[in-house]
Amino acid sequence: MAVVHHGYLRTTEDIDVLVEAGALDKLVPICSAHGFVQVARTRLSHLGTAVRVDFLVEGEPLPRTGAGTYPAPSALAASPGDPAIVGLAGLVELKLRSGRHQDQADVVALLKRLDDGGYD
Repeated sequence: MAVVHHGYLRTTEDIDVLVEAGALDKLVPICSAHGFVQVARTRLSHLGTAVRVDFLVEGEPLPRTGAGTYPAPSALAASPGDPAIVGLAGLVELKLRSGRHQDQADVVALLKRLDDGGYD
């Protein structure tokens, strides 16, 4: 969702939500009351739409070995356009640290949009 917010329109199979350590115990019951079921410790699925929500938990390891851990949500600046969405710099940092090909492609598309903006 953050890449779309920052101008790169693409579809996705899940929604990633960076949360504070210890937040799962509070979030899972709230989400369950709105049609989500817990399918893994940090993953929920919406029964009506099959949308997946992955919680990225502060202090837990990023997917790539040696990439460090997820930061606290408060450690990342918010987007000026929406304080509930990570700012572009933090988004790019997390995507580069993940090391996944799709995340790297997202960074290229986001940076290309910034560069191409001067020509539009």
